[in-house]
Amino acid sequence: MSLRAAKEVKAHGGLVAIDTGSPKPGVEEILKLADIVNAPRKFAEQFLGESDIKKASRAIAEYGPKTVCVTDGENGAAMFAKGKTRFEPATTPPQVVDTNGAGDCFSGALIHGVLQKWSAERILRFCTVSAGIKCSRLGNDEALPSSEEIEQAISSGN
Repeated sequence: MSLRAAKEVKAHGGLVAIDTGSPKPGVEEILKLADIVNAPRKFAEQFLGESDIKKASRAIAEYGPKTVCVTDGENGAAMFAKGKTRFEPATTPPQVVDTNGAGDCFSGALIHGVLQKWSAERILRFCTVSAGIKCSRLGNDEALPSSEEIEQAISSGN
């Protein structure tokens, strides 16, 4: 998301959600405008010099976002929200078929959960399960799980 777009969204009362990818010039300014941030561990290492995802989620939140997730693939994810840091192990499917798009799936689930006003624990679980399901399938859009599939997997203990 460009800085200009983030400013425009904020000016109209919208939520700004970003998936950081790798650090780029001006990232601090966008983090200050963001409400929701999803960042991979590699971003935290490069931008903050921090490899501990729990510490990194808290450090990114110091820029202003209310909800911050730092993901570490098969090692799980950490979330800082409402003054607390939480950790959720990754949901690893019986057979990993395609990890492409798992981070995007996680980001979409994160935004969905925040908009639903779920608890941080529920959001983080929903995110890890959605990414795990995605990894069990080949493809892009057609491999994304529905909310119902994610909820069913959570209910069945996955």
